[in-house]
Amino acid sequence: MLIEVLIALTLMSVLLALLFSVITSQLKIHVLMSRAKAKAIEWQQVQLRIQDAILGIDGFLYTARLSDEKQPSLIFRFDNGIDPDPAFSGVVQGRLYVDAA
Repeated sequence: MLIEVLIALTLMSVLLALLFSVITSQLKIHVLMSRAKAKAIEWQQVQLRIQDAILGIDGFLYTARLSDEKQPSLIFRFDNGIDPDPAFSGVVQGRLYVDAA
């Protein structure tokens, strides 16, 4: 009788160990996927913002190098639409450049 209880407890402990290892690996995968999804959403927002800016360019597009830059920048003017900050509403000037990251 005692041996049967010990065998049952041993089997149950092995099954619980397997179950918890699967659960922890699934949680780790879920965290990694959440981080990847957040990063993808960030890049999508950047892409949409750049796309809106490029589609709104109104003929003012050139490259220039500022005094503290090694590479030239792409300078353009675009219609930003309505923004809560009046400084960013309407036609604004934008600049795309590569920084030392």
